Amino acid sequence: MRGKKYVSESWMALGCYWLLSQFDPVSGHRDYSFTAYSRNGKTYENFDHIGKALCDQLAGITPSDPLWKNVRSGFVLDGEVMSSDFQSLMKQARRKTDVDTTGIVFNVFDYVPLIDFQRGFWNANQTRRKEKLTEFAEVFSASGCINLMEYEELDLDTESGKDRLKVMSEESIRDGYEGVIVKSIDSHTNVNAANSG
Repeated sequence: MRGKKYVSESWMALGCYWLLSQFDPVSGHRDYSFTAYSRNGKTYENFDHIGKALCDQLAGITPSDPLWKNVRSGFVLDGEVMSSDFQSLMKQARRKTDVDTTGIVFNVFDYVPLIDFQRGFWNANQTRRKEKLTEFAEVFSASGCINLMEYEELDLDTESGKDRLKVMSEESIRDGYEGVIVKSIDSHTNVNAANSG
C-alpha cells in the first residue's frame, strides 16, 4: 500500500447503506423516506429507528439552510451498523418479532448524492465526500444513533505513516475492533445502483 490514505477503526459490524429520498409515493408529498440495504442489496427491516431518527432531524431543514443542497434530491449514506456485541447485533438483525435495537447505532463513513448513486459513479474524491459528511455533524449528533466515523490521514510513502498504520492495526485488534479501514484520499465512488433493489 502506498500514497495518502484515510484510516479508521472498524468494529465487527454489519455493512449497510441508507438510501434517503424526499418523495413519498404514498402521500404524494416530498417527505423524507428511507430504506436500509446490506452490501448485497437485501433490505434490513429491523433498524428503522436509525432511519426514523435521521428523517426526524432532516424534517427541519429548509431551502435557506446550508445543508439543503446536500439533501434536497436524496442521498445515500454508507457505513456500519454496530452494537457492543456483534452476536447480539446479528440476532436482532434476523429477528422477525420482538426486536430490541437498544444500543444499536450507525457509524457513517461515506456520502453519495442519490442521482450519482443511481448512475453508478460520483466524481468526488474521498476528501470532498468527507467534507460533505462533516456538514451533517449536527444532524447526526442530534439523532442519538448516528455517528461520524473518526479517521486519521496517513502518508504510507513515509516510514512514519507505515509505522502509524501498524500501530493503529494492532491497537484496533487489541481493543476489540475488527481491524482498520483504509481508503485512498483521491479515490472516487463507484457504486452498483442495482443493489438498491
